[in-house]
Amino acid sequence: MRISNAKAITQGISNIEFLKSVMNIIKKILISLLVFGIISCSNPTERQPVLPADKQVAVSTPAEAKSSFPPTVKAALDRTATRELTFNSEEHTYSSVFEYYQHRKDDSDYSVWTEKLFGRCCTEADLQYSETLEWSVTSDIDHPKYPVSQLTDTWFTKTFAFKESEQPKIDLRLDLKSKRYRTTGSNLKSHNDLLRSEDTIAYPLDLSLVNGYTKSVDLYKNNGRIKTINVFHNGQLNCVVELMDSPEIQRFSLDLAFLKNDVVTLQPISFYKGLKYDDVCLTEIQRCVCMSGYSTLNEKYSAYNDGE
Repeated sequence: MRISNAKAITQGISNIEFLKSVMNIIKKILISLLVFGIISCSNPTERQPVLPADKQVAVSTPAEAKSSFPPTVKAALDRTATRELTFNSEEHTYSSVFEYYQHRKDDSDYSVWTEKLFGRCCTEADLQYSETLEWSVTSDIDHPKYPVSQLTDTWFTKTFAFKESEQPKIDLRLDLKSKRYRTTGSNLKSHNDLLRSEDTIAYPLDLSLVNGYTKSVDLYKNNGRIKTINVFHNGQLNCVVELMDSPEIQRFSLDLAFLKNDVVTLQPISFYKGLKYDDVCLTEIQRCVCMSGYSTLNEKYSAYNDGE
């Protein structure tokens, strides 16, 4: 009887040891599973399902999303054009740019003139080919009293006007039919016949303009001015230009290569409010390619003959 009890006790101890071994094994398994789970959680991409190619969606990173916005270009005062404007009227002492603008009395008066905006006025000597090229400026909004033609009429006292809600599209193309300066020789070809479609006319494209209605101080303040412009190159958004709220000539540079048959569109999208009227005004846009001409253009073509 005592022997049987001893055997029972021994067997019980063995069973306990066995159970302890099993529990240790289970414990190790649970620890291993826990560690594996932590590692898996730290690298979730390994557990994401792979979608079929036709179901996958590209997600932009913040950097990619930011790069999708067009760059902003800020206009600056055009010192060159302003210096030219005042050069021939040095005998007059004017207190503001408005008085310079008002100085011109008729079409034959070139005492207030800027070659950078308008091209040559009085001589055809030493012309570069880019100086013979002009912009053709049109718009889908064209009011009879303040037409788009006044943007390139060389008068600072006339303006192009529109309503904020209209947001006109102002198109600049190369005027391939112009013969204003193609009189330097006999029977010279038109620009359209001379230039090739792959010719780079300007790179970068520099443009100057006069914002607002600059006939007088009151007209400038009472009418609206352009604040920002969307710039399109052949229909594709290139950049946003921020103009200055200033009556002086200002300029900006566009990072694009303008070819023979290209079109650049300027679309005003925000405005400086006028004190009295809801009209928005733009007085002048650069008429002559002139200094904006690409360097190789003047090496390739001449203002005086059709040779290359």
